Amino acid sequence: MDISKLAGMFGNSSALNELFGDLEQELTEVHVVGEAAGGQVSVTLNGRRDAIGVHVESGLLEKENQQLVENFIVGAINDAERKLDVILQEKQRDYMMKNLGKLSGLIRPS
Repeated sequence: MDISKLAGMFGNSSALNELFGDLEQELTEVHVVGEAAGGQVSVTLNGRRDAIGVHVESGLLEKENQQLVENFIVGAINDAERKLDVILQEKQRDYMMKNLGKLSGLIRPS
């Protein structure tokens, strides 16, 4: 979410930054696991889309070639991204609804 795009609508951008800073902090605590190859490969992302973990079953490394394992990792990342998109949209919507009163108090009159 780009706070600077919203700042023009609001008279107190520092209050807006503080409000959305809370949301960003909350999102860093979200962890999503994406899987591929029937769960043999998994990637964990946090709410900032940082990869914080990768797991590849050791048996997969022994029996598959490197390119296939790399493709599984890409698939797991994409799976995690799709899951994260859903969670982030829900959290942002819930956060906005919860803080609607605060936001309306920050809107600059026309």
